Amino acid sequence: MITLWVWDEKLEKYKSVINETFRIREALRNSIKCEEQTNRRALNDARDRLIGREKRLQSPKKNQYELSYEEAIQRSAKLDDEIRQNKEAIKEFEKRLRSLKRKLIETQKVFDEASLLYACRLGYLHRLNDIKKEEYKLIAEMAGVPEKYLYDVIVYKDDEGFTNIFFGGVGWPLGEWHGHYVMNSANKVTYARPPFKSRGIHNFVIDLRKE
Repeated sequence: MITLWVWDEKLEKYKSVINETFRIREALRNSIKCEEQTNRRALNDARDRLIGREKRLQSPKKNQYELSYEEAIQRSAKLDDEIRQNKEAIKEFEKRLRSLKRKLIETQKVFDEASLLYACRLGYLHRLNDIKKEEYKLIAEMAGVPEKYLYDVIVYKDDEGFTNIFFGGVGWPLGEWHGHYVMNSANKVTYARPPFKSRGIHNFVIDLRKE
């Protein structure tokens, strides 16, 4: 089976969106977790302070009956103010949390959509590969690519009508020291560099085959 190595613009775009939304999603999740931990600590601290103040108000050294009317009013007002501030802090936290969760939902939707489009595009390219594999094999054979490379080639047609065939590179057809053949629109080989050979004008030819 031919391995069709392709660079597909749409596939790369979807992959980029997936990677970026994954990064944003994880950052939002971490932010939500930090917000919840911070709020939990703040609530615990506020509760401890209120409990501590109530204990001091009820202390044997100076209980609520020993307080002057003015002192009792002041302490009560201070406790009410702290309770109000805590409620406001909770409301602000809940507001930030709702905003983060909305962003998380929106990011997840983009992530899911990009993942679906990526899967569909990849499936399409695989089907295209199955359809095109024999065509690419024939092109490589026509160009005179050695038989051992025919099942692992990259075939690319440029804007000027030249067909570029890459094969035999280290790790993949376009890897280091790859071979490169070029055919013109008349299917004549104009450039032939075997794998592990140097680049240069000596690789330019009219046709490797006998007429």
